Amino acid sequence: METTTTIKVLASQAWENLEPPLPSPGGTLHVIVDIDGTGKRAHLIKKHPQGINPKILLIEIVVEESSESLKNPQHLSYTEILESLHQYSEISVLFDGQLLAEIKKIRVVH
Repeated sequence: METTTTIKVLASQAWENLEPPLPSPGGTLHVIVDIDGTGKRAHLIKKHPQGINPKILLIEIVVEESSESLKNPQHLSYTEILESLHQYSEISVLFDGQLLAEIKKIRVVH
């Protein structure tokens, strides 16, 4: 199915939070993506299935077509409890099968 929806990533960042109390030995991953989108509510989800490299996290921007109109930019967030420190070396942000952004530096916050 072809789509005419256009989304532009304005900024993206990620960090591993190791500040106590830790939910797991790897801490918590936080991803923030600011988008200029369709005016419809969007959110981030983990892509299933993931790609062939387990060190690259794939997350998708999903637009809720039936939601109310929102002003741009939108501030999207994704959180995941990690099994180990540095579980991911980078993060790819996708929309409709297209790569929109890559986060190559994941900070560690103590």
